[in-house]
Amino acid sequence: MYGYGFSGEGKQIAILDNRFDTNHYVYQNKTVSSYGTLDADTTSSYHGNSVSGVAAGYLDTSYSGSVVMHGVAYDANLHLSDYTNKGSEDYYPEHWANALDDASSAVVQNNSWGFTNTVYVPSTSYSSTMIATEASNNGFTANATSIDSYITSLNNFQDHGVIVFAVSNTSSLADVDLAVALPDIYSQLDESWINVINVDITGSSGSETYTRKSAPCGSTAAYCLGADGWKIGTAAYYTCLLYTSPSPRDRTRSR
Repeated sequence: MYGYGFSGEGKQIAILDNRFDTNHYVYQNKTVSSYGTLDADTTSSYHGNSVSGVAAGYLDTSYSGSVVMHGVAYDANLHLSDYTNKGSEDYYPEHWANALDDASSAVVQNNSWGFTNTVYVPSTSYSSTMIATEASNNGFTANATSIDSYITSLNNFQDHGVIVFAVSNTSSLADVDLAVALPDIYSQLDESWINVINVDITGSSGSETYTRKSAPCGSTAAYCLGADGWKIGTAAYYTCLLYTSPSPRDRTRSR
């Protein structure tokens, strides 16, 4: 978007993540709405801020210093929700579904997290019950009905926006993780879904070296792309404007 001269003005990006502080610089001069309770950032945990900053961090055109960061769609508004806080819902997938439904104006929902790091096995006939068990085993209490509700909301969101998921950062996996292979399991989700892998690109132009830092696209290659998200500057906790992290797309998980 940024490379083609677009700023995201008039658009909304939904971020499902963890650890936000809307007082942070990156949220300035934009409309920020939310669903549910947002865990506050800390000096060591601020992944939601980092993701929001990369996607839509505020651009201060009056800044005259030598170092500044802003998001790709710096004029876009944001809808924030926390995947770890299910509120009054009985099951986590119900919360994820409600967060999707609440973001009815968003043109994209970003998910730099996963509810399981189990590798996807294409030859397996997955059921909602099996997926619920995987989620529950990873600390996200679920049942088959709640998984079905989440799938329905993912499908409905694709009527107006694209679902984006970061592939697991476990580079040793032979295929994608189960959480990002849902369009292979539920064919109704293959309309507007993008998986993203992390590739460290080094070297001079024309002689680049590419090092994969995540699991491969694998079985989801038809709707997967790669980008360099390694050691880039992005937002940290609210009192800091710039932070260089090993991988701003690190998918935080509850255990």
